Amino acid sequence: MRKPHRSLVLVFALALLPALSHANAKAEEEEGSGKEGEEGKKPPKAVYVTMDPAFVTNFTDDKIRYIRTDVSIKVKNEKTKDAIRDNTYAIRHHLVMLLNRQTEQDLRSVEGRQQLAQDAAAEVVGVLQSEDKPNDVEEVLFTSFVIN
Repeated sequence: MRKPHRSLVLVFALALLPALSHANAKAEEEEGSGKEGEEGKKPPKAVYVTMDPAFVTNFTDDKIRYIRTDVSIKVKNEKTKDAIRDNTYAIRHHLVMLLNRQTEQDLRSVEGRQQLAQDAAAEVVGVLQSEDKPNDVEEVLFTSFVIN
């Protein structure tokens, strides 16, 4: 004897497939827009520029010391990222000069490193401004920091 329930279930499932697919797409769309701001705009995605290679330079305190640090720059848009890439050599020069002026006491304290990050961001913005380039720099991040 044949079971009519199986074919009925199959027909019913096939009939619902387009509706379920549409509902799933709608749910994914709403999930993606759930994090939007009040005005319906998505928050901008962070853009990072890695300054390769790492910075290795000396600084003078009581004796000559060395610092090695990896630097990434968080910017607001791709135009600023491109401007940093176009001016890498000038930016690296200014950051090396900034690192050379530091003291061991400044570099060992959290507050000193935070101030260094702010000063580094100001240096990057200054280089970009002098070249009339986009300068939407949010912050400079030290992703590694070694003093010897």
